[in-house]
Amino acid sequence: MTDKSVTVSVIIPTYNRAHLVGRAIRSVLNQTYQDFEIIVVDDCSTDNTEEIVKGFNDHRIRYMRHDRNRGGSAARNTGIKASQGKYIAFLDSDDEWLPEKLERQIEKAVCFGEEVGLIYAGEKVIEAETGHCIAEKVPSLEGNVYSLLLEGDFIGSCSSVLVGKKAIESIGGFDEQLVSRQDWDCWLRVAKNYKIACVKAIMVLRYVGQSQISGKLSRIVEGTKRVIDKHHHSAKYKKLYGRQLGMVACMELNIDKLSGWKTAIMALKAYPFQPKLYFALLTSILGKKIYSAVYISWKRMRKDIYIGKAKLQ
Repeated sequence: MTDKSVTVSVIIPTYNRAHLVGRAIRSVLNQTYQDFEIIVVDDCSTDNTEEIVKGFNDHRIRYMRHDRNRGGSAARNTGIKASQGKYIAFLDSDDEWLPEKLERQIEKAVCFGEEVGLIYAGEKVIEAETGHCIAEKVPSLEGNVYSLLLEGDFIGSCSSVLVGKKAIESIGGFDEQLVSRQDWDCWLRVAKNYKIACVKAIMVLRYVGQSQISGKLSRIVEGTKRVIDKHHHSAKYKKLYGRQLGMVACMELNIDKLSGWKTAIMALKAYPFQPKLYFALLTSILGKKIYSAVYISWKRMRKDIYIGKAKLQ
């Protein structure tokens, strides 16, 4: 690596994805915007990841390795500390970018300046096993979006994000104590202090497997609860706090009915007017099998709640 500063540091955390990390790296090397460095942080893989990365023989690529497995958030934080760019872009090692992704985001960054801390882009979500498109997410929300982001993570995966190094360092990077929802927590902390902008086009191909689609529900519930408690402490957001807890309770009823009821009671104390939650509680009495079937139907029918648009002022 030369001493010349770069505009963008691309951080690729990886763990035992030697068969995929090359695709991710190539998608960066094929960008129309070429002023970048690539930092691959290997979270103590046991496969031939190092061989694949070093096989590219490109001076812009740096390989770093943890001496023990510490998780994706720690790997991203390691990359942030080592980065030299004014901006940082994250790319999961099983995803890839379309060629204009960085160029379009840098154009936005230059246009709006340092008042914007984060720029996200649209994603096409693809089932890895079949190659079928599951969803296309084209963003529209930008500006002072902290309150909207509290309602739910409309920004999405790390692979879609370009963030100012100053902004990410000011919040201390990713919270390594969270078992899930680390990205949502990070975006919230940035949005509290900066405006958010977006590229209103699909720039990321995000690959998910069946285990990622369903996820480990218990970890999702635990992580979501901790993020909610972390960000909804103000009385100003009591209604949002109640609604968020209500959504968690609906998930939790799939795992443990007693725990789900306890969470639901907390949610209703904060915000009583939640018809869906009352219905969920009544349905849960009929047994887990019936409740799970109803819950899956809700998930399929749920529409995007972010109808309005916040514009950059």
